[in-house]
Amino acid sequence: ISAVLADPEIRTLRTFHDVQNRPEFLKRSLEATVGKKDDILEIAMDSPYPDDASEIVNTVVEKYVEFHAKKKRGTASEVLKVLQAEKVIRSEELTACLKDMMDFKDEHEGLSLQTTSGTNMTLDRLDRTSIALTTAHLTTLEHKSFYESAKKMTSDPDGFRQFIEAQQVNRYGSLNTEK
Repeated sequence: ISAVLADPEIRTLRTFHDVQNRPEFLKRSLEATVGKKDDILEIAMDSPYPDDASEIVNTVVEKYVEFHAKKKRGTASEVLKVLQAEKVIRSEELTACLKDMMDFKDEHEGLSLQTTSGTNMTLDRLDRTSIALTTAHLTTLEHKSFYESAKKMTSDPDGFRQFIEAQQVNRYGSLNTEK
């Protein structure tokens, strides 16, 4: 409202000629509603001078749009400043990490043995060991599950027989019914 009243063209309108408290008068005279389905603002004003009312409403809309545009620019510039500062920090961290890595490689040249294909022998061996460990872990879990299932079935002879048949189907692909 103060931005609207600060406009020189608005201050000289006949609507405000005998008004003592212009901000209060403008607050009482303006009516703003938000559309229920479309969120569109509808602004209206009662005034004995229709041309004045039209000019005041248009100025209110103009100042509202300017206010929100400045607010968005301010928010965007603040976000940009934060992101730029964060980028500087991360770039410094990256540089420090790369320096540390190069220092480590210089100190531990034995770890960077290369094969004829250009791969690192130590890393290849570590990769194969990791794969073997994962495979052993999965096999252990599978056998543990089998053991727990078999242990539960020992108390129920019919359930144990069904368990054995299911294992034969899983292992051999068909049920061996010969006894």
